[in-house]
Amino acid sequence: MSSSPHQRFAEAVAAHLLDRVRRQRLAAATPGIRLRHSRPGDAVAGWLRGDPVWPPGASWPCFDDGYPLAHLLTLDLAVLPRTGLDLPDTGWLVFFVSDDELDHGEVHWVREGAPVEALGDTGERVEVTAVVEPTWAGFDHPDLVTGWEPRLEDRWQVEITDVSTLPVHRVGGFGEGVQYDVEFAPGSQVLVGSDGEELPVLLAQIDTDYEAGIGWGDVGNSHWVIGREALAARRFEEVEMFWSCH
Repeated sequence: MSSSPHQRFAEAVAAHLLDRVRRQRLAAATPGIRLRHSRPGDAVAGWLRGDPVWPPGASWPCFDDGYPLAHLLTLDLAVLPRTGLDLPDTGWLVFFVSDDELDHGEVHWVREGAPVEALGDTGERVEVTAVVEPTWAGFDHPDLVTGWEPRLEDRWQVEITDVSTLPVHRVGGFGEGVQYDVEFAPGSQVLVGSDGEELPVLLAQIDTDYEAGIGWGDVGNSHWVIGREALAARRFEEVEMFWSCH
């Protein structure tokens, strides 16, 4: 049965509006760096798990009770693309987490030229490749002018949302929340949150990754954030880690 003229008109209007929203979102995108599993021939920007880059003789990061932290991610800063996030040009960023309770994370900057060693006891590493991709603010993010159209119907949100399969590891850009609103700045520019305070910068999002043996509860993810001034001063000891799950 053919649709009525009124129905065809309504469908045409909806298609036009959706196309307009898609174009607006694309124009408002903030670039982020997607860390996907490397394929043969890819440039390796870092790796999950395995041995970290770590100076010989340096103390291994530990939690307050002296229990050693687990290596989560090492990033080669010389290989990462530049997207406006104020990162050092050289060296490595090394992410650690308490593997049991997941209640503590640390990031260390190992500078260029520092001797490194492989510890050989942290499991097989999963190499990642850095790819620049557009990211957008979520519906509840305070920076709505770069995100969703206000009062967009639920069915439209589904149609204009990019559906990514796990894992979604990112450096910079807008993060993706699971059970909390991701109110972080997507880059080093000043962005104010709903409370009027300057938002911290999203340094990285590390997702559930079964191949790398990384899990945040029931298919959750983690966000690693740092203040803009602390990032500029390379005070990575001020990074905070948050995580949530379904």
